[in-house]
Amino acid sequence: MKYPSTITINRINYNLVREQRSGTAIYRSDSTYLRIGSIEKIGLDLELHKQMVKVGFPLARVLEEGEYQDMSYFVEESLGSLHFGEIFKQETESTGYVLDESFETFLHILKIYAEAQVQTIVENKDWDEFRHGIHLDIIIRELPHLEKEILETYKRAEQNLEKFPFAIQHGDLTPFNIYPKGIIDLEDSFLGPVGYDIGAFLTIQNWFPEKADDEFYRVYKFTEDQVSKFKKTVADLYNSHGLPRPSDYEYEFNLTKGIWFTVRMHELPKLQQFRYNTLNKLLAKSPDLIQK
Repeated sequence: MKYPSTITINRINYNLVREQRSGTAIYRSDSTYLRIGSIEKIGLDLELHKQMVKVGFPLARVLEEGEYQDMSYFVEESLGSLHFGEIFKQETESTGYVLDESFETFLHILKIYAEAQVQTIVENKDWDEFRHGIHLDIIIRELPHLEKEILETYKRAEQNLEKFPFAIQHGDLTPFNIYPKGIIDLEDSFLGPVGYDIGAFLTIQNWFPEKADDEFYRVYKFTEDQVSKFKKTVADLYNSHGLPRPSDYEYEFNLTKGIWFTVRMHELPKLQQFRYNTLNKLLAKSPDLIQK
């Protein structure tokens, strides 16, 4: 549906921020965010949000919920004006790297998130849901000439990721969805191997070109010490729960995350082609990197 540019609910004016792939929309007032959509979809999103808050995920507080015309909505507190994607971009432009102070705050939020995520581990592994969540079917439709390579490589990756139990995944966990006070945008959540969100975090930049004249490009850079601390922090946390180190499966998580990053980029043709090329190169490296 086409959402209006403004909505007024309970005498508060909300301006449209964006429409989401799921068919819902996000609006913003001076101090809050409104999420609105079908009664069914918003009901599911709100229930998931409440469950995740209950086990400790650092999410925005829900301030209000209700119905508007034939839709449902809920209102969240704002987690701040700048996400870490913008904070990191500004610092990298000024100094060449992300500043340690910002990195420490960022890592603290990720630790809270990862600890809460472990609390959502489920007994059964639904690989069909994971394949659907990363859009394996869509990438094959977009790149039919690579179907054999994609499926064979994915199958080996999935076999290796069997070592991880399943838990709730954010699906799109990047610095652009993380604020100093918490994490936003759960529209892409699904169940998957518990290391999925964290395991490929350091490879996110690989899916963006370096050139600033592209539609989207790499905007931040971690120092070597920050990368080492990130890996050690995550390894220690996972080891404390008897889980494998995600960094030992970086290729597998990079592949599965990369598939998600690559699909449905038709409105950004330069970025789409870059990601097609990146995925193709990743597939070519699989015999050397995926064997365990």
